[in-house]
Amino acid sequence: RFLDLPRIRSCGQPAVGVDLRVVREDRTPTSPGEVGEVEVRGPNVTIGYWQQPEATASVLREGWYATGDLGRMDGESYLYLVDRAKDMIVTGGENVYSTEVEEVLFRHPRVAEAAVEVLGRAYGNHARRGHPHRRRSAGRRLRLPRRLRPPRPVPATGFLELQRRLGRDRR
Repeated sequence: RFLDLPRIRSCGQPAVGVDLRVVREDRTPTSPGEVGEVEVRGPNVTIGYWQQPEATASVLREGWYATGDLGRMDGESYLYLVDRAKDMIVTGGENVYSTEVEEVLFRHPRVAEAAVEVLGRAYGNHARRGHPHRRRSAGRRLRLPRRLRPPRPVPATGFLELQRRLGRDRR
């Protein structure tokens, strides 16, 4: 099962000595396959931010560190990251993950990079660049952008991951 295609997209199972869980907004554990916020605890997890008690209190909850990542676990405790909580888009009462929209953009042969940005809230929904448009195609809902913004460079990490935070700060 080395190249088990669905599993290859996972982050793997928790390391020895690390507790990991995925929780709903009310902090109850999710069911396998259900998306929620990833929390971790263990001797290798931070005890807080240096001289920042408010920041520490916002992420440490009863010994669990809230990562800000949204993910799901399967029945064998493999973790699959979905998106950052800050990058989730709410539209029409539905959660749309920016990574879903980006995956659609990446399918186009002339797209080398894509980043979907949440711009702010408008009447309970998020205003955003790369607004997703849902269409039905052979009974399947697709996440497509309604608008595209001309490309501008977004800084990347050493692992070539886009640094969305820096892109948000430059708006």
